[in-house]
Amino acid sequence: MNLMYQYNAMARKQLGITEGINLLKQVQVDLNRTMMTANAWGLTAIIANASLVPLNAIIKAFEIKKANSLY
Repeated sequence: MNLMYQYNAMARKQLGITEGINLLKQVQVDLNRTMMTANAWGLTAIIANASLVPLNAIIKAFEIKKANSLY
C-alpha cells in the first residue's frame, strides 16, 4: 500500500468529517433559534387567549347602543 495514498484518503475523510461537524453545529444554532422563536410565539398565543375571554365578556356585558351614546 502506498502511504501517501492512505494519508491523502485519511485527510479527505477528516476534512469531510470536520465540515459535517461544522454543518451540524450551524443546524443546532438554527434549531435553538427556531425553538426560542416558537416559544415566544406560543407565549404570545397563550397571553392573547387568556386576555380574549375576559375582554369578550366585558364587551358583551355592555350594550352597543349605550356605549355609542357615551361618545
